[in-house]
Amino acid sequence: FTVCLQFVFVPCLTLADEGITGTSAQKRPEFQRMIRRCRQKKIDLVLVKSISRFARNTVDCLNYIRALRTLGIAVIFEKENINTLDTAKAQALG
Repeated sequence: FTVCLQFVFVPCLTLADEGITGTSAQKRPEFQRMIRRCRQKKIDLVLVKSISRFARNTVDCLNYIRALRTLGIAVIFEKENINTLDTAKAQALG
């Protein structure tokens, strides 16, 4: 038999650094707010349109993904269909 699960995500918080370059996470106040809230256990899942919306700096991207994974927080990249807690798919990130 086949089991089909459909997940519905209800956003509880939308954070966006409008008009700010994504090349450095340190210069993105809303990104830093999200990371801070993750560390405070106020966010348990980060849903992002694509990897390029999360971070344009590869080192920042990987470091924050690893830090969030350590906290047990998944980052799901919708366009790339990657869940960072799914080790098979997360390997695509490096």
